[in-house]
Amino acid sequence: MTPENRPASPATAESHEFVGEFGWALTVLLREWSGRVAAVTADLPYGVRGYQVLSVAVHERPPTQAALADRLGIDRSVMTHLLDEYAARGLLERRHDPADRRVRRVVATEQGRAVLAAVDARVRAAEGDLLAALPEADRPHLRRLLTRLAEALSTDPDRCAVAARGMSLAEPVAPVPAGPPGPAGRGGTARGARVAAARRATSTAPRPHR
Repeated sequence: MTPENRPASPATAESHEFVGEFGWALTVLLREWSGRVAAVTADLPYGVRGYQVLSVAVHERPPTQAALADRLGIDRSVMTHLLDEYAARGLLERRHDPADRRVRRVVATEQGRAVLAAVDARVRAAEGDLLAALPEADRPHLRRLLTRLAEALSTDPDRCAVAARGMSLAEPVAPVPAGPPGPAGRGGTARGARVAAARRATSTAPRPHR
């Protein structure tokens, strides 16, 4: 066999792979997952944000309104309007904490639980659609590997909050109004600037050249 016809070794083949393949794949998957979840939650008030709030209220100890806003990264004034809307629709209630009457907690109603169960089913179907390109037998294996890797790397045990932040990064970057520089400017807070920078980083992740 001549050198020209000799097959490339694995090391040689890997050297020609797109260096950012892994990052590109994760970016595409996150954006596609976020888009599908947004589509199946569009009929809920406040969409994905409302879905996250309802999910926490159903599956965990009833939080306070302020704690819920901080955890999910939702502006507190927006959270007030969101909860007002969900209470008006009979999905959530604000109830006094029996241990401290000064504290009110966000509690899901039976109707809220039923609505969440229906939306959860749609989200599971959307995730199945996202993985449709893989053989069915490979899908659970992929989920296990990704979960194992995420558990090994994550420093935040709050999976709901991590997912909420990830979906925010996957959203399209909205135009920022012009204004004076600095945290007090019309363009937003310093945190908002960091989030916008992170969003730009994910939206510009390179795609492999075949």
